Amino acid sequence: MPHSTPLHRTEPDTIDGIVTDLRELRSASGSPSYAELGRRVGELRVERGVRPAAAVPARSTVYNLFKAGRVRMDHALLRDIVLALGESGETADAWVERCRQAHRVGSPAPAPASPAPEPAATSSHTAFSLRQLPLGVTTAILLGCVLINALGLAAQRALSLQVFLDMIGTGLAAIALGPWYGVLVAVASQAADVRNLGNAAELPFLLVSTAGALVWGYGVRRWRLGTNLSRYLLLNLLVALTCTTIVTPILVILSAGTHGHLSDLFTGTLADSGVHLAAAVFGSNIIASVLDKLLSGLIMLALFVTLQRLVSVPVDHMPVVEQLAALSPRSATREAGVQTHRADASE
Repeated sequence: MPHSTPLHRTEPDTIDGIVTDLRELRSASGSPSYAELGRRVGELRVERGVRPAAAVPARSTVYNLFKAGRVRMDHALLRDIVLALGESGETADAWVERCRQAHRVGSPAPAPASPAPEPAATSSHTAFSLRQLPLGVTTAILLGCVLINALGLAAQRALSLQVFLDMIGTGLAAIALGPWYGVLVAVASQAADVRNLGNAAELPFLLVSTAGALVWGYGVRRWRLGTNLSRYLLLNLLVALTCTTIVTPILVILSAGTHGHLSDLFTGTLADSGVHLAAAVFGSNIIASVLDKLLSGLIMLALFVTLQRLVSVPVDHMPVVEQLAALSPRSATREAGVQTHRADASE
């Protein structure tokens, strides 16, 4: 891609001057997100033989390269960023040479305002903007999430499973698109449940799926529970606790603690042994809910990685998705191909 960045200046070069030109190059390349640039850099490094797990730089590392007032720059990362923005290897080398020759001046002239940071993972549900995905893609994802809920519920009923599997689509919409999209899927899923259509007694259970959607959605955005796998698993345990806490009084009030699930057997055993009904309902349901939310959470995470790969759903609020994408079989296959090519070349 032709560039308009001045690589040769008459005045002494500075790091701030390089940063300014780098911002202009990013803008001329369509202003890809810092997460997207990190993904591209990761692909370049994997092609050079770097392990996928270590290839993708952190989003904050990429963002900091575009900040003014720096003392130094990482030459290797600068070269990879320039390549990721579509420039040639020769041009990237010229950028690195500029960086080597640059020196920090004693009183640098006021630099242009630092680039506005992309929505932070911890800010709010506004971390995702619909403008980043076409309306048709968003609608297709939401419909797919409703279908996933229906299939999970059908499987649970047909096989009498210990887990529920009826909130996978709700959680996926919440972590991928936003908490209120998860609520929308929860409402649509309940409306689509033909077996209980028109049953007013089922309406209170909408509070359970709504609460789960909000905890999942805000958990990965405001509470940074999507930064790594361990924090994400903790988020799913928090969802299990929230859902169980809400469903317990509903079951006690509406159906004497039962809801046609295998956990009812354990509830009955606890109640017969003298445990208070509410405690028995909570105890039996928390076990089933923990198993369900951990399994559902892992399925959701796998589906999110697939969505990000297929339609580039933004993942700035959930770095664990980028980490897992870097470990995907496709990346591993590419790395193996590079290593095989190197071995053949050495022979």
